[in-house]
Parts: sequence; structure tokens; C-alpha cells
Amino acid sequence: MSVFIRVLPVLLRCVFGLCCSIAFVQAAYADKAIDLYTADVLVINQTSAVRNRAAVNELASVFVRMSGSRGVLQNPVVSNAIKNASRYVDQFSYRSTNQEITLAGTTYPASVLLLNFAPSPLEAILREAQLPFWPANRPEVLIWMAHSGDRQQYVEKNGFLGRALSRAASERGLPTVMPLLDLQDRNILPVAKIWAADERSIVNAAKRYTVDAVISGRIRKQNGGYVANFILNHQGESHYLQTSADSQQALADNIIDEASRFFANIYAVTTNGSDNNNENLQLVVNNSESFPIYAKVLQYLQSVTLIENAQLITVDDNELIFEVSHSGSVAQLQQTLALDKKLIFVEQKTAYEKIITPLESPSTQLQPITEDGLDDVLDISQPLPPVVEERAIQQLVFTWQ
Repeated sequence: MSVFIRVLPVLLRCVFGLCCSIAFVQAAYADKAIDLYTADVLVINQTSAVRNRAAVNELASVFVRMSGSRGVLQNPVVSNAIKNASRYVDQFSYRSTNQEITLAGTTYPASVLLLNFAPSPLEAILREAQLPFWPANRPEVLIWMAHSGDRQQYVEKNGFLGRALSRAASERGLPTVMPLLDLQDRNILPVAKIWAADERSIVNAAKRYTVDAVISGRIRKQNGGYVANFILNHQGESHYLQTSADSQQALADNIIDEASRFFANIYAVTTNGSDNNNENLQLVVNNSESFPIYAKVLQYLQSVTLIENAQLITVDDNELIFEVSHSGSVAQLQQTLALDKKLIFVEQKTAYEKIITPLESPSTQLQPITEDGLDDVLDISQPLPPVVEERAIQQLVFTWQ
């Protein structure tokens, strides 16, 4: 059996072991985490038949939100689960409303049905189908666009296009922000600069909102429909996209679909055996000079969906070292940690850990026959020296913010 050399005082090990036993809410440290598993819908009555039909429609939306792509609905494992949506409903409730539903010329008073689906079975379905799962901690996106009617004008939060974009983003689980469009915004970024795709001005104006990405662009009428040319700025890179639709609502859905697919390709994890999550990985956290900071770092790591297990192995001055097992690639884990801005990345390096493997010594050992034909038998009084090897460990070094 291999023996790993660890440096951790016994007292601290016990104290942190106690901390590990505390149950934490997963979203405690995820400021931009969204609810993937809750849905609400207007219904005409509170019968089980109506509720079950609503569950089918809403579970399909939940799977799209979980994966980041509508393509997930084509998978037979997912489609079979949707047909039996009621078995995945954890809780449901109703809320009264002043709204109405009209069916076949008849108007009915409507209630809001709130459905809470069970997370674990749905995540297991995606794993079984080897489909991507996009965790709830997601990038926050500023949407700063312009459209043309009689003139070029901003897409405002309370206008039709603004509401359509916000509604589509909510359905897809993409946290979005619309600009205030106050005097400061209008002076820094006139609508003409958005229309002209002045990226430098757009990115500079977006600094006010401290978001993770910016969608900017223009929407115009064309051939009886609508066309959007927009830029997605993320981590210093620009991605140029275009979409079209027959209506403004459909166009808003397409814009958000494109953005969701883009981010899901970065942050979503597929458990298909190809992810390199078995490599040795340690997270080194600096600026952790007090016990309350230790506890906060541990609590935060337990809240990160991609981290399956985090074990504190070393405390040295102002430095904590955690050995972690994780889903997805190291790059995805690093991207996800960057969203919360609590662990500020410093560097990536390789450390080496000694592994001592004791060898069992036999009580006696026969030497080869000598030239004179005598067998010499030697008693081994001293044990054989252990084998000492070095294990390469990938380390991500962070500063706690």
C-alpha cells in the first residue's frame, strides 16, 4: 500500500473535519445561480389531468434549461422521461391570479401552477443519455442592443423587445441585465455606436455593470420579418452571430438560443468517459490567514457543482491546499470558478508529492550457486529500503477575494 506524506496538524484536521460535516445550501455562494427545476404555468383548473399535461410541457423546458440546447429533446431517454413527467414532480402548488385563459371562444379564470421537479433523477437521466448538463451557476449577460423603426433607438427593458428578451432568457436559465439607459449610459454609448458595432465603446460602457459577457447589436426589419446581427463579447473575445425570425418574440428566442448554446459549449459537462477528471488536481488558496476564511473557502468549494469532493490536505502559513475530484475538464472547472469572482486565478503549476511504498522482506534469501558448487544461505536481518517515488500533481493557484 502506498503511503502519502501529508502536512496537516492533527488539531486542524479534526476541526476541518467537523466543518465538512455541516450541510450547506448549494447556491449560498453562487450569486448568479438560477433555479433549473422550478416552472410555473397558467392553468384553467386544478384537476390532475390538467396538471399532468402541464408537467409534460414544463419538464421539456426544464431539460432544455438544464442542457442549454433544444436538441436534448430529440434523445429517446429524455423524450420517454417527458412522457412520464408527473413521476418527476417533487412538489406542486397553486396561486390565484387575475388572469384568464380563452379556449375555443370560452374564457376561464386562470390559476398559476407551480411545479418543482426533483433534481437528482433528472440529472441522472442526462448522465444515462450522455447528454450535457449545464450547472446552475451561469454567466451574467448584459444585453445592449438597438432596433430601427422610424429611427434607430435603444432596446429598452420595458419595451416589447426588452421584455421578450428577458422572458426568453428566464426560460433558458440565462441571467441577464438590461442597461439603465440613464444620462450616463446615453452619453457614453449613443445608440449610433451600438448600430455601428463600435466594440471598444460598447465594452467600455459595459464595465459599469460588472457582468461576465455582453450581447450587443442591431435588429431591423427585412423581407417581412426581422434580422438581428449581434456580437457576443466574452473573456476578451468577440463572436459574431446572426439570426432571423418572422416575429420579434421569435427573434428574441433565437438570440437567447444562440447565446445559451454558446455558453453551454463552454460550461456544460458531459459524462461520457472522455472528460479528463481522474487526473490529480489540487487547488491552492492564498490569502487565507484566519479560521473564518478557512471555513468560507471550504463552504464555497462545497457549493460548486463541478466539485464532487474537496479534501483539505495542507495548511501552511496563509495557504490552503485542497485535493479535489471534479466533473468535466480542468478548464471547465477554472471557467466556473471564475464566474463567482471569489477565487481569483493566479497561475497553474505542477507540484510533486513523495510516495513511499514499503517492501516486504523475506526471512531468508538463496544466493546463486557459487563456482565451488556451494549454496550460501544468507539471513536477512535488515528490512529492504522502501521505494520512494514522486507523483506529479497539477495545481491551480488562487487568491481568496
